[in-house]
Amino acid sequence: MAEDILSGRGVLSNLNMTAKELNETFASDPPHEYLVKMADVGIALIQAIKSGHVTKKNFPWTEEDTTQAKPINHVILGGSIGTKGQIGRYLKERITIAGFHVHQIESPILDTIQGLNSHYLKLKKSMPN
Repeated sequence: MAEDILSGRGVLSNLNMTAKELNETFASDPPHEYLVKMADVGIALIQAIKSGHVTKKNFPWTEEDTTQAKPINHVILGGSIGTKGQIGRYLKERITIAGFHVHQIESPILDTIQGLNSHYLKLKKSMPN
């Protein structure tokens, strides 16, 4: 499962160090083999979504969800793994090279509030007075 690799918990479980420690030991050439594995898993997950072959243990997607997600070209990376330090930069670089537009969400709560506000304003404009 992607969360077993592509998360702070996964880093700690697999390397016996925190993601922060991995960021501090990161050498850009060559990248740490675990970072390569993280990027490979992220790209494989995106490709599985695009191909419609998503398997989830909990909360499986409906056929409609799978069909709607297939045309993705934009990927949002959040959390400390996807946005901070060398790990975030490496993941963004690798996913971009794989052909996807990457957006890193550095303030998830603020970005959520702004997104909801934007959506609310659009709805409000479309409603009759």
